[in-house]
Amino acid sequence: MNLKKFRFLLNLIGVVLFIYVLYKQDLKTVWNIILDSNYYLLALSLLIYPIIIFFKTFRMYLISSKFAVVKKIEFMSLYNFPYRIYISS
Repeated sequence: MNLKKFRFLLNLIGVVLFIYVLYKQDLKTVWNIILDSNYYLLALSLLIYPIIIFFKTFRMYLISSKFAVVKKIEFMSLYNFPYRIYISS
């Protein structure tokens, strides 16, 4: 099995599992829990999460550059920033 078929199969399994989990949940209860939650904490968590992901990505960038795992890294490519950081080897 080549890599494209394997990736497609993994993506398909992920989508099917997600639909199954949604089917098994009572969405009305989930929505009521969200409505009863503390909106300040929910907003705070939504603001902090991208910052955490950024620092985790930067940490892996530093680790991979220290051990020369790859020759060239486009650090901010996932975030669509207009600049790129390259590692020279």
